[in-house]
Amino acid sequence: MNWQLLISNRIINVGFISWMLSQLIKTGIFLLQNKKINLKRLSESGGMPSAHSALGCSVAIATVAGGRLCLPNCCTRPDVCCGCSI
Repeated sequence: MNWQLLISNRIINVGFISWMLSQLIKTGIFLLQNKKINLKRLSESGGMPSAHSALGCSVAIATVAGGRLCLPNCCTRPDVCCGCSI
């Protein structure tokens, strides 16, 4: 597998960063509410902010924005990306 290709993919990077930020925010909120740290919150599902929603929306936005910024006449369909993220 070509790891350089995977690491340099902007859409995958945006999705990973948004997922990680939502998990860190969720862990921070738990820390403020309960006055103790729970590292299991980094990998748990559920709660707000929703990690899968952050991932889906950020990948859809990155796909549409990337297509419009790089190729003005590209065939990226914002309605399809929006529908997939919902």
